[in-house]
Amino acid sequence: MPKPESPFTNPGEEIQWLEKQLETKKRELKETGKETKPEEAAKEVIREYTGQAPVVTPSLLSEDAEETVSSLENEPHAKQVEELLAISKKQGILNAVNVARHLNNPHLLDDFHDRLALELSRSIK
Repeated sequence: MPKPESPFTNPGEEIQWLEKQLETKKRELKETGKETKPEEAAKEVIREYTGQAPVVTPSLLSEDAEETVSSLENEPHAKQVEELLAISKKQGILNAVNVARHLNNPHLLDDFHDRLALELSRSIK
């Protein structure tokens, strides 16, 4: 997956770019004859994109992000996913992924990726 040409100025631009990447992925999969559900193609796009995100050490997290991590640590799993989704809409997906990574719960990060993929696949049916 190509990297964005320039930084996004808002989360909406990030989503639009991902929607284009998903359309490209779906076209590529169709050309290979591989039958894939839209959610599976979206998961692949999300994983490729968030895999490009640098792993941020706690000292590099913004003060707000550190507070967010602290406030989410003891929340139920479902609430954590919802909060991460809200962060992605307000501050961008990569910021939400960095918060999720600092919660040190691979299952949470996986569920968050799945939820993002579902939202993305629904946005361009």
